[in-house]
Amino acid sequence: MKNDMRITFAWAGTLLLSPIILIPFLLISTEATRFEIKDFFTAYFLFIIIGILFAIPMLLLLLVFNYYFQKHNWWNKTTMSSFGTVFIFLSFLMTTQNFYSDLKSFVFPGIYSIFFIILTICVHKINLYKLRNKIKKWF
Repeated sequence: MKNDMRITFAWAGTLLLSPIILIPFLLISTEATRFEIKDFFTAYFLFIIIGILFAIPMLLLLLVFNYYFQKHNWWNKTTMSSFGTVFIFLSFLMTTQNFYSDLKSFVFPGIYSIFFIILTICVHKINLYKLRNKIKKWF
């Protein structure tokens, strides 16, 4: 059960934090004007919605793998983050845009993967049960 929460928290955190880095990168690389910067929040929510649609299969596969492999010694944070990274790169590969045509295109899946690895490894420092109860109190 603990790994299920770790996977879900890392998945959700990756989807929420990665666009914060990606959108400014896009604005800088496309030489956006100040008018386009006003659309940051629109782009942020668009990134989250599209990210959720593409990342749901990754979450489900990781939860299934966790269910079957949690009894084995080799199933740990490193293996979870490795599988997650592979799934992230595969989900970007399935899109119509060729993200792997040049080195600059590795930024999108790279940033998502870095956030997923960091959150998977460091999530044990956060008391997820207290965080979940605080969120429940808000609603």
